[in-house]
Amino acid sequence: MARDRSLRPRVVLWVSVALVALFAATGFGLDLAFRNSMDQARRDLLVAQVLGLIAVADDSTGELLLPTDATQLDPQLRVPNSGVFGAVYSDDGSAVWQSLSLLGRDFPMDYLTVVGEERFELVDVPGFPPLEAFLTGIGWEFPDGRVGDYTFAIALSLEPYNDRQAEFRRILIGWFLGITLTMLVVLSGL
Repeated sequence: MARDRSLRPRVVLWVSVALVALFAATGFGLDLAFRNSMDQARRDLLVAQVLGLIAVADDSTGELLLPTDATQLDPQLRVPNSGVFGAVYSDDGSAVWQSLSLLGRDFPMDYLTVVGEERFELVDVPGFPPLEAFLTGIGWEFPDGRVGDYTFAIALSLEPYNDRQAEFRRILIGWFLGITLTMLVVLSGL
């Protein structure tokens, strides 16, 4: 009988430790999967935004032009400090177009891409929230046959994504903590 009494607490202890470890690993895996999913969705959005810029570009005048009031583009590109910023640069570094959301500032990148290069960058510069940017180099062929090199760029503020990740993490920890405590109470009652 004495052996049964000493065995029970140890079994409950080890089952409890195993459950806590299992729930912690599951919570970590879910958090990682959610973060990876959000990162991929944000990158897909950046690529779609750049493709939108390329689609509305007009070369009928012999120069590359982008309309400032294009309804096909994200409306946030027209709202100052919206968290979505866009720009198009020629190969000499001069801005061909910048979104109205920049509000008189320059796009926060120091260097351009070469034709065919695509690059995702995390950007942290004064005057802007933390950003993720996508830049792609395009060789634009004009109707007269000449080719110009351009960099199309879009940047998104990371603040809403970071807030969403923190909220998900809070909810996840709350639920798993509740489940863990419930299971520990049930196990100790057994």
